[in-house]
Amino acid sequence: MSNDATHDITAYNVVIALHRLTGFADGDAFTVTSASDRASMLIGNYGLGAWVKMHNKAATGTFSLLSSSDDNTTLQALLDADEVTVGGILYPLVILQTNGLYVASASIRLTRQPDVARGVSVPTTVWNWGTTRMYTAQGGSIPTQLVQSVADAQALLASATPAPQPS
Repeated sequence: MSNDATHDITAYNVVIALHRLTGFADGDAFTVTSASDRASMLIGNYGLGAWVKMHNKAATGTFSLLSSSDDNTTLQALLDADEVTVGGILYPLVILQTNGLYVASASIRLTRQPDVARGVSVPTTVWNWGTTRMYTAQGGSIPTQLVQSVADAQALLASATPAPQPS
């Protein structure tokens, strides 16, 4: 049974390195995938079980942009800066949605150059990223080293490059 909810990708604010991403492609605009489960179960020979808490907060993800999006230039500049800087550069990421999705990391890295495919339609440019410490919450917010509250995340979003307005 439907609750008549409406999904609107424009309700998501995706900010990397103080730049708000827009120009997302059709389909999944972004993904976030945890590297491991939060706990692992072990059962011994006699049936006794134990849970092991996993402390791996690593995650990977993607941003899928239209190839015509100006944000591709921004992400390419971040990738290039990471490549020429000794030790690389890590960037903060915040994804905040008004209905409760909250994702934050103080340090992500773009991990590979996007594939190139051009033809008669507007293709998608997929940017891959990874982090060793990702915080996510569905339906709420949690404190992180980057932001301590939803209000802090909203302040970070307010200071980010404004999204381009349709002409």
